[in-house]
Amino acid sequence: MERPIVSIVMPVYNSARTLAASVESVQAQSWQEWELLLVDDCSSDSSRKLIEELASADSRIRSIFLSSNKGAALARNEGVKVAKGRYIAFLDSDDLWLPGKLEAQMECLRETSAGMVFSDYEWVDPQGTSLGIVVRAPVKPDWERLTWGNDIGLSSVLVDREAIGDPIMLPLRLNHDFALWLEYLRKGAVAVRCPGVLVKYRVLTGSLSQNKLESLRFNWHILHRLQRLGVFHTLVRLVVWAVRTSARRVLKFAGPR
Repeated sequence: MERPIVSIVMPVYNSARTLAASVESVQAQSWQEWELLLVDDCSSDSSRKLIEELASADSRIRSIFLSSNKGAALARNEGVKVAKGRYIAFLDSDDLWLPGKLEAQMECLRETSAGMVFSDYEWVDPQGTSLGIVVRAPVKPDWERLTWGNDIGLSSVLVDREAIGDPIMLPLRLNHDFALWLEYLRKGAVAVRCPGVLVKYRVLTGSLSQNKLESLRFNWHILHRLQRLGVFHTLVRLVVWAVRTSARRVLKFAGPR
């Protein structure tokens, strides 16, 4: 029986330094029935040239060049709109998959009849060296569980669009994946963790405190405005989220170099 195609959506914005390695991690998959949609969000570096070269060298890679900068959420949506596969996976242009990622998750979907599966992921530095931190995803989260914090890594997710619909994201600059997972679960979708670390999440340098504050602001909007949690319940969840995130940051900086 012919194996189904997995459509992999990868938004690209000024990712020339990491893009090739991320694409190579797709090409190294044991599950080879895939298409890779590289959606360039008006990069100003050499990403466009690299995308053209990658697409020319592998017929399974398709390029999409946006006419204006739309942000990661809308770039992902553009890829989903033209995806041919029943199954949609996401991979950021600085993250890496382990070779058995797709194979394990397709088997997990078959065994569980879930609409969405995901896995644990490991933090690595900009050079790809492990930081000694593994984020454990929830085994089988429901809506209530996930409102306390999003430990579902976007680059680890595989969605059966026939079971729960197209993964179209809201145009939020941050945490649009969190908003989508909550909406799926609120509507009764079944989401299941596949055992093991299948993704390497590259932790890039930047203003961590500013990013955390921005993320809190977007989570407030998602939980209070979109999911209609009360003010008190939202504040409690944000405090818990902030403490957990800060603990991971401390562990990161105390980890290997």
